Amino acid sequence: MANKLKVMLIDDDLPMLNYLKKMVDWTDLGCEEVRSYSSGSQALTDFRVWEPDLVISDIGMPQIDGITLAGKMKELNPEFMLVFLTCHEEFDFARKAIGLQAERYIIKDELSKSELGAVFEEVCRKASDMQLVSQEKAKQGFEQQKAAFVKWLISPIDQEEPKQHIWYESSYRIAYMHVKSEYDPEANTRTSLKKLYLSVSEQISDKESVDVFLVDEGLLFIMNYKDSIKQNYAGRFQRLLGDICDDIKNRDYSVSAKVYTQAMTFSELSESVRSLLFKKQNGYFTRGSLLILLQTLQPEVCHPVNHVIQDSLNLASQAVMDDDTDRINQAMALLLDQVYDMRVHPEEIEERLIKMVYQLEIKKGTEHSDVHFAKRLKQSVTFEEAWIMTRQKLHSLQTVPESSQVLPVDTSKLKRIDEYISSHLHESITSTDVAKALYLNSSYFSRYFRKATGKRFTDYVYEYKIKIARDYLKYSNESIEEIGAELGFTERTYFSKVFKKYTGMTPSEFRTKTQSNEKEGVSK
Repeated sequence: MANKLKVMLIDDDLPMLNYLKKMVDWTDLGCEEVRSYSSGSQALTDFRVWEPDLVISDIGMPQIDGITLAGKMKELNPEFMLVFLTCHEEFDFARKAIGLQAERYIIKDELSKSELGAVFEEVCRKASDMQLVSQEKAKQGFEQQKAAFVKWLISPIDQEEPKQHIWYESSYRIAYMHVKSEYDPEANTRTSLKKLYLSVSEQISDKESVDVFLVDEGLLFIMNYKDSIKQNYAGRFQRLLGDICDDIKNRDYSVSAKVYTQAMTFSELSESVRSLLFKKQNGYFTRGSLLILLQTLQPEVCHPVNHVIQDSLNLASQAVMDDDTDRINQAMALLLDQVYDMRVHPEEIEERLIKMVYQLEIKKGTEHSDVHFAKRLKQSVTFEEAWIMTRQKLHSLQTVPESSQVLPVDTSKLKRIDEYISSHLHESITSTDVAKALYLNSSYFSRYFRKATGKRFTDYVYEYKIKIARDYLKYSNESIEEIGAELGFTERTYFSKVFKKYTGMTPSEFRTKTQSNEKEGVSK
């Protein structure tokens, strides 16, 4: 959208100048301000500072004529629109006006008031078009400048430092946001990420101290500011990132952001950006948070995969071969706790997960291998993210007997519903959320789901979550509050109420009974 136009009227004939200013409703023509000058010298002085979009000038003026004046202005800024008003018909004046690329050369006495108004209307429209083109060129130039700068930040040895920096203040803060579509791997393309980048760029366009960059499979945010004890820039940065994460989630993407909480100077910026992007250990063992706040960029000490971890992987693999959903959940819940407790090296555990899935696909005789799985898993920012993706994948590899289907319905759609629930366990999921994810009308979705499963969607989600909660209570050491929060229950009392509705026991009673049964089994 073009900005309002700035118009400069120049004529040494004061009555004519006032006539030009009043004869047209400049506001209706999209003009923000119209300034009039009877002196060409004063007009030239103000032109340098004000930078008008349209100049309408008389030619025959003392001291400096309109042709000479316009030539000096074109040297300062060749992009503005120029119109000459004159009483002269001489060919020499017309030729010089054409040389200056004047939009119009108008002989005042030959035009009526209405005709002159129509000419100005046309010229203002063209000036607005030129302004849009100019804005687009400036935008493209800035994007190229940003791209060159971020390349240098990431690879300072291979890239020459740009001569022109895009930041000028002394303090910096950084964050990296990884986004992807959990249930639609095809959406994880550079094209869709570019669209998201453009949307976020527009969203923060009025935040002068923050820029966003398209890097790898995510978005890099850099805040440049002048430090002040009166301003909480760290809090402002985190709030902005939180708002962006919420907006991206509403577009049916999963998102997580690593935020380095320390300020830095420009000399520290490149190394800090590279550590944030490429040292995966940073924040990898964070759980249940969209914003991962990093106090340091020193990589966390991690350990290799041991036989305990491998035993859990083997249990999960065998459970898939046996098509045993409960045992899959048990093995994966155990693995989750083990990896977090032992701080297993990210690359190693991800390679084991990829290998397990690949071998299961072969054993199961999967017709089409998931070529996206390995790539998406390696892009995980936290282990929780990789774990959810893997558990979802293991469930998809189970063989579903025909007799278990309630109706001959679109099972791929039901599978996507389960995948959505699995990927959003920590949220309060409604049928509207899933309908939107599947691009379906919410009323139609409710009817379809009831017919396909014989259940209300709310009951289905709660049963799904409570089944996982039972496994957590059995096999993990997490508190009831933590388990409830991970499954989207913000209050323990409500979690207990729902749990009791579907199991006949509160979470505490269930855990106590389970532990008691295990002790009796050991004593026997």
